[in-house]
Amino acid sequence: MFRSGPVRTLCATVACASISLATGCTSLPSMDDASPAAAADDGVIDETRNATASTELPAAPSLPSVHEVLAQDRFVALDVALDLSGLDDVLDGLEDFVLFAPIGEAFASSGADIGIEYSTLMNDHRLLEAIMRYHIVADPSTNQSWRTMNGASLDVNPQGAGTIERVDGVDVLDAFPVLNGTVVVIPRILLPVPEPLVASTEVSTTG
Repeated sequence: MFRSGPVRTLCATVACASISLATGCTSLPSMDDASPAAAADDGVIDETRNATASTELPAAPSLPSVHEVLAQDRFVALDVALDLSGLDDVLDGLEDFVLFAPIGEAFASSGADIGIEYSTLMNDHRLLEAIMRYHIVADPSTNQSWRTMNGASLDVNPQGAGTIERVDGVDVLDAFPVLNGTVVVIPRILLPVPEPLVASTEVSTTG
């Protein structure tokens, strides 16, 4: 599983409290109750109860789904883009993924950043899907080349120690785990570089 810094580190704090219950009984204690043996027995019982209580850990908090994360204000445009391109359902079907998530400002500045205006991007669903697929890496635990779902490979630096600082020359803002993957927050939309074309008329000749 991809990791970024302390992502996926869950912290649980266990607090133990002693609770005394008032019975409201007005009868005087008997001699047996006041005896040293009875007091010792009570101490054993109390210690046993405390030991039992201290071993009862609270359930670890569950990770949010990617949809819960995309509901944040900074991801509204990305959420719409994934919905229009049909990739929101694709993410649900993946067992593990990395989503490079551009923030809202990245969509607003898409014209200057990647040469495609926001309105053009959102109204051309085929183009939108191709670009959004470039932001998803499926099964990153076994995909060492960081090949994206549109077939092109990302330039990730560095790949060591489970940390990504830059992707395609863009600084990573944040990264955190979700239910079935990892969201890596970036400040601009990534645009795949087209593969170089080879003329079909080129013929290899040998001497």
